[in-house]
Amino acid sequence: MTIMKLSSATESAADSLREQIILGEIRAGQRLNEVDLAKDLGISRPPLREAYRILENERLVEIRPRIGAFVTEISESDLEKIYAVRTMIELKAVEILSEKEGDSLKEIQQAVDDAQRFRISDPKDSKEVLRYWEVFAGFHEKMVESCGNYYLIRFYKVIGYNLARYQIMYLQIPGIAAISAEDHYKILGLVRNRRRETAKKNLKVHLDKTLAILKEHIHQKENIQAS
Repeated sequence: MTIMKLSSATESAADSLREQIILGEIRAGQRLNEVDLAKDLGISRPPLREAYRILENERLVEIRPRIGAFVTEISESDLEKIYAVRTMIELKAVEILSEKEGDSLKEIQQAVDDAQRFRISDPKDSKEVLRYWEVFAGFHEKMVESCGNYYLIRFYKVIGYNLARYQIMYLQIPGIAAISAEDHYKILGLVRNRRRETAKKNLKVHLDKTLAILKEHIHQKENIQAS
């Protein structure tokens, strides 16, 4: 899901904060300082508050009455809920795609090829990290988009920004991108050959594997923070 860049003061503020939250530059659980952010973003406080409401609807921010706005937490529980919805949508997308003609898979193939070729030169460059995520997550995004079902696509976008927080965390684990790329090629080949049930099985294994890796990663970080 490419992060949209919009024009008004409120939308620009929401874009900037969304990007920082997804990249982890603004930490999970952190309180958003209204005075400092308004100054940093060069806007007044009313449009910033409206930006908070946009992000609250996306579940990236939690507004606590008379207390302030906070970045929503990263947690195993939240991850499991997102993955339950993600798995349901992507499995249905594979089912639909397995019945379509080959031309409908062109964009998915391009997404897989782009991810295979992409190399990140500076892991500390936030813009490059964001681009890396967009390219790598393109397989899953294009798979849902190519199925042509408006409602599936819409539901997938609802979880998209929160899913992105975990996907970027996943991609920061050494060696993980190459493993996932192999899975993507395999799943796409099964879909192309109309092996629907086998493609769904492989996708489910792939998603379960990434979920388990992320849960362990979150668990380790929590243990480090608690020690």
